[in-house]
Amino acid sequence: MLDGKVMDSRDFHKAFRFLQREDEEDDATPTSLATEIDESEEAREFIESMPSIDPINYDLRKLHEDVQCDIDALSKIWTEIKDIGPSKT
Repeated sequence: MLDGKVMDSRDFHKAFRFLQREDEEDDATPTSLATEIDESEEAREFIESMPSIDPINYDLRKLHEDVQCDIDALSKIWTEIKDIGPSKT
């Protein structure tokens, strides 16, 4: 659905507000919100109202590499902290 659109943090948070999220369990694994945003009519309408970008203005290969690097780093952090829970005293 984001074909020709680039979301910055501010736009992502605006689209995220249209989602109704239940509290996740403590042992939940990280997931993408792309499907939930696609399924939200309000979020889709917001994203469709965003201006399209011309991909020629971006180094898409570098952008993809940078995003993949972020995903790898965040996945590693998740692996390290996922089993942390409240201490029992």
